[in-house]
Amino acid sequence: MDDSLKDIEAELKRLRPRPPSPELLARIERAIEQTEPGTEIRPSPAEPAPRSGFSWRLFWPAAAGLASAVWLVVAYSERPAWPQPTEAQKPAIAQNVERPRIGTRAFKPVGAAELRYASFKSGVIPLADGSIVRRVCDRYVDVYTWRNPHTNASIQWTLPREEVRVEPIDVF
Repeated sequence: MDDSLKDIEAELKRLRPRPPSPELLARIERAIEQTEPGTEIRPSPAEPAPRSGFSWRLFWPAAAGLASAVWLVVAYSERPAWPQPTEAQKPAIAQNVERPRIGTRAFKPVGAAELRYASFKSGVIPLADGSIVRRVCDRYVDVYTWRNPHTNASIQWTLPREEVRVEPIDVF
């Protein structure tokens, strides 16, 4: 064994329990005097052990509640208002801007793209006429782009699509 472990073991062997307090000895003597001979002595369940004034079971919920209250006060306290811009700082409003009329098509299609992201081949499938085929599944995402030429705003739609086909297999 290591020397440090031997030292710890020797120190632990020298330790002795504390002697009982006079109050504990007096309670034990009273309990013995009050019992009849031949009965078993057990601690009274009605007399709980003395407790200290501090309880950890109440500390953590109280600390969490206090932290929440502080957070609410800080988050919803009055903040200084943003400074209002002066007349010189306000942007000029263009008066002669051509706006699209209601009923006209503001957005026009400008692009379409097809993106294949997966292709799966399944096993061999015999058909009723005796030929053998393989099932192939391709997965795509179609992207359609529309743009408003007046505002240069654009909209994109992405639509997933699955295409399944059968390919004949040459058998020798």
